[in-house]
Amino acid sequence: MKTRFAIGMMMAPLLLAGCSGEPSESEIRTSVSAFMVELGKIVAKRAPQPLVATDVTKHGCTLQQGATYVCDVTVTVSGGHMPAPQTRTAPMRFTKVEDGWVASE
Repeated sequence: MKTRFAIGMMMAPLLLAGCSGEPSESEIRTSVSAFMVELGKIVAKRAPQPLVATDVTKHGCTLQQGATYVCDVTVTVSGGHMPAPQTRTAPMRFTKVEDGWVASE
């Protein structure tokens, strides 16, 4: 009985590690691109071009609550009313959902 308990205690951190963790740069890139598509739908009636995230770089994340992280990201955006692509670094919120990560401001 003690052996099973000891093995269970050693395995628990490994199992939990697979279920948690901050989003990868690739996951951030995917969710920011989806965020831009949704944001573009809002401004599409007034913008001559759709918004597109052409470059996304993750700088670091901190756990906010539950499955939500706040990550500092640099995003280069083009389209809309911008005459040239613009690059900004800002914190964004990423929440883990069943299908992946969802970005929000």
